[in-house]
Order: sequence, then structure tokens, then C-alpha cells
Amino acid sequence: MSVSSATSVFFITLLSIPICWVVNHSGLIGKDPWGILVAGYASLIGIPVLTYFVIREKRVKKDPWFYVFTVFAFSSAVDMIIGLEMDGYISGFMEFYMKEGEPYLGTAYGIMISYWDATAHYSMYLMMVAAIAWNEQYREVGLYWVGSLLHSMIVFMPGTFIGKFA
Repeated sequence: MSVSSATSVFFITLLSIPICWVVNHSGLIGKDPWGILVAGYASLIGIPVLTYFVIREKRVKKDPWFYVFTVFAFSSAVDMIIGLEMDGYISGFMEFYMKEGEPYLGTAYGIMISYWDATAHYSMYLMMVAAIAWNEQYREVGLYWVGSLLHSMIVFMPGTFIGKFA
């Protein structure tokens, strides 16, 4: 049985859970913040390459946005891990990153934007990926996504610039 390209992307984004745990518990980012940069670039390069190899035999329209939305969906899954860890539901996934990488995500507006990205934006990314995979239009969902992203930045940016971590 063959799995559709959109379903493959969903499963690839779930790889964020073990990847975050391994990166946090390995010595990669434990010594200095440069490990965060290496892990980030490895994800930015590795996720589209993995997606390409998983779906290369399926007939997907060669739209570069398919891979962009896959990386964004992976990032949204990481945001869910950040939100859950900051609320204390899970631990051991993003500890070093929250201390050294983006500590402002531990504030009220940071946690809220993590949850918003992990729920609303994640579902929109998957809808756009599915639309591309099924050769449908994704413009309407894309417009909602852009509007949502811009409006969430209206709250996030002033909080970051004025708040505790300015």
C-alpha cells in the first residue's frame, strides 16, 4: 500500500520529536550555542532532502513550495514541543535551546505564539502540502496563513522588543 505525499510529510514532521530529544541529550548543543546553529542548518537541509527521497517515486507536481511548507510544518511541530515543555507537560526536549537559543519563548507571548504556530499554522501547512500533492489550488489557505503570520507578529515583536529580553 502506498502512502500519499501529504501523509508522508505528516510523518516526516513527527520526526521532530525524536530529533529534538536526541539533539538535546547528545553533546552537540551542550557546550556552546554554535551547536544550535549546526542542528538548525542540518534540519533546514535534511528535511527537504528526506522529503524528496521519500516522495520521489510519487507523481507530485514539482512545486518548490511543497518543500518549503514541509520545513515550516517541521518547525511548527518543534513549536509544539517548545510549548508543551514550557508548560511542564514534557521535559528533556528543548532545555538547552530555551536557555541559550530563544529564551523569550518562555514568556507568555512566546508560549502563546508557539501554540498558535503549532496548531493553526501547522494545520495550514499540511492543508497546503495536501493541496499541492493533489494538484489543487492552495492560494486561499496561503492567504489565511500570511494574514495569521502577520497578525501574530504584531503581538510577538513588540513583546520581544519591549519585554524582559529586549
